[in-house]
Parts: sequence; structure tokens; C-alpha cells
Amino acid sequence: MSVDDLIRIKNHINRPKDQASLAELRAIKAERERMEGENPP
Repeated sequence: MSVDDLIRIKNHINRPKDQASLAELRAIKAERERMEGENPP
């Protein structure tokens, strides 16, 4: 399961306890995208 899938699921469920993990998942996604931009294959 990808980070995008997890974000989509937690966004859809929208439970208060998922809000913290949703922020963390978005930060992970942003960091991965930043790293890919700096080190293209």
C-alpha cells in the first residue's frame, strides 16, 4: 500500500485520531517528492 493510498483512506474516514497521522503521511510524501527532485534516476 502506498503513502498516497493511506492518505486517501485516512482522508475518507476522517476520524479525529487520524488527523495527526494524516499530517505525518503528508510530510512523508512531501519529503519523498523533494528527495526524488534532487536525485532523479
